Amino acid sequence: MSTDSIDDTESTATPPAISRHVTFEGCQVGSDEAPILEGRLHVPEDGMLHAAIVLCHANPSAGGHMDMKVMVAIENALIESDFAVLRYNSRGVRGSTGRMSGTADHKLVSPEGAPETEDVGGALDFLAMQSGVDSSRMALVGHSFGSRISLAYLASHKDEARVGAVVCIGLPVAWRDLGYLGQWPHPKLFVTGEYDDFCPPDKLAEYVATLPEPTTQVTLRKTGHFFEGRENDLADVVDAFLKKTT
Repeated sequence: MSTDSIDDTESTATPPAISRHVTFEGCQVGSDEAPILEGRLHVPEDGMLHAAIVLCHANPSAGGHMDMKVMVAIENALIESDFAVLRYNSRGVRGSTGRMSGTADHKLVSPEGAPETEDVGGALDFLAMQSGVDSSRMALVGHSFGSRISLAYLASHKDEARVGAVVCIGLPVAWRDLGYLGQWPHPKLFVTGEYDDFCPPDKLAEYVATLPEPTTQVTLRKTGHFFEGRENDLADVVDAFLKKTT
């Protein structure tokens, strides 16, 4: 495992990226109809095939959505590097239909996020079919809950050959045992903030040490779970990793 620690380089404002509003079908799970998910899509229009990234946002039951600063900053950086990018709202969030998963009186509690996990596949399918996308060079990037469902998707779809790398930001290793996830034998980046209570750097290091290589862990100093003030620094870390692995 390689590790790194990034100090408090000051973030600068990034102008909004150019992406367009889209809708696509999620996955039918159980008796529920397949939801219609809304997203923002950008594919370079230069006649070439491009690596493509799906962005998965934080816990929807806690207010997570695709327009959070972390998601937009990462989208901007990836677009600047000529990646095709899709970020989307999971089922039941804002303009996406369907309902969030839940158990008893709690939302997104074990077996947590099974429908949302399957919808990751729907997002990959939609992005892969776009003109200008190289469907053999794809990656998943998730923040918090989004990182968990990204790993869960890869764990439950072992024949998924399109995805060559995964980025897990603020993976909630302090919240519950996630040892059943992450045994995916391809490039994995784990990023956390120095003050992240959901993903403390020491607990993340213990978790990552149990995973197959290649793995990389990066800690950004002086920030927390939402990378307040350091969203662009986070985006640069993600962008650099995906340039090497996708």
